[in-house]
Amino acid sequence: MICRLFRLVTLFGSLLLCGFSNPTSVTFKSAAPDLTTGKHLSIRGLLSKPGGAGPFPAIVILHTCGGVRQNLSLIWPKFLVEQGYVSLTVDSFGSRGVGNCPNEFTRTTTDKPLRPYKAIAADAHGALAYLRKLPIVKSKDVAVAGFSLGGIVIHMAILPAYAKSKPSLGFKAAISLYGNCAVRVPMEKLPDAPLPFMAIIGEKDKRILGNCQKYLPRGPNTKLHVLPGAYHAFDISFFRTMQHGFRGAPMLYNEKAAQTARKLVAEFLREHISK
Repeated sequence: MICRLFRLVTLFGSLLLCGFSNPTSVTFKSAAPDLTTGKHLSIRGLLSKPGGAGPFPAIVILHTCGGVRQNLSLIWPKFLVEQGYVSLTVDSFGSRGVGNCPNEFTRTTTDKPLRPYKAIAADAHGALAYLRKLPIVKSKDVAVAGFSLGGIVIHMAILPAYAKSKPSLGFKAAISLYGNCAVRVPMEKLPDAPLPFMAIIGEKDKRILGNCQKYLPRGPNTKLHVLPGAYHAFDISFFRTMQHGFRGAPMLYNEKAAQTARKLVAEFLREHISK
């Protein structure tokens, strides 16, 4: 296979793309007004799609506290496109002009501990609305996948909101990869997830695994997969030596765990949005 270096004139810089069409920089409106300005912010994202007219099922991707790294601008979108999905990686940080955690946007307060998670959930639903308007997308077959911070958004904002009032045009399924289930406050204890939901956590990501074993829904809609020997951020190849995240999570790349996670995600999506 011939590999070419495409320079993307986007916030994501240059990416090495092997047999993978250039992702496209897109803009859409967040689904809820910003608490500070009262306006619907313009959110940037990176759209990747298979060849052909479609329509295809789609996945909205929510980033970690480290922002949009190569795993979410290239590796996962490339994998999902190969599986026959459109993907849209949402850049909640870059769109607000903030850097990695800790930042002013993600700083929680005692009276509003869920504020940043609800804001990113609104970005996710803005991405969902954008995808639904594309002829290439199957409008009723869109899932959301959140990584670390993005997984927290699913735990703290999307699942509880859907449990109270599941939107008729909401996400069809949800996936959390190494997202914590308790940050300042624990996720709302639900008897079952209001939509098909899968969590993937490394065995050695002990604090996060312990929190999620305690607080994740227990019903038949929920699947929890624990990856042997894996730490936090196991799919980010940047972490070749042990590092620690914003809240102390041990981060180390694990190729076997990354491959297993991709296999689990593909199986879950085939079951729930590709029937």
